[in-house]
Amino acid sequence: MAVYRVRQSFRASRYFTSGLGVKVLLIFMTIILILSSLGLIATVLLQSGVSAGLGAVGGASESFFGKKKGLDGLFQKLSIASAVIFLLSSLGVTMLL
Repeated sequence: MAVYRVRQSFRASRYFTSGLGVKVLLIFMTIILILSSLGLIATVLLQSGVSAGLGAVGGASESFFGKKKGLDGLFQKLSIASAVIFLLSSLGVTMLL
């Protein structure tokens, strides 16, 4: 009898995930996933490399280890936000499939 209840519960969950609302949510989450992946790629590529800070060897370590100013700080924050959105949307798409 317990096996029959388990099979019945799987059928109910299968019927629930085939609804129109879940399909729309899956499409929405997929679009968010694609946009966040493109944003993550763009922000990582636009950041300046570590090799730009080689002046730290010659004594300019304050500029190397100091606060990031300008676009580097902005791109770092945007890449962190894009990575978090990418992670959450990929988990959401996986749960919906």
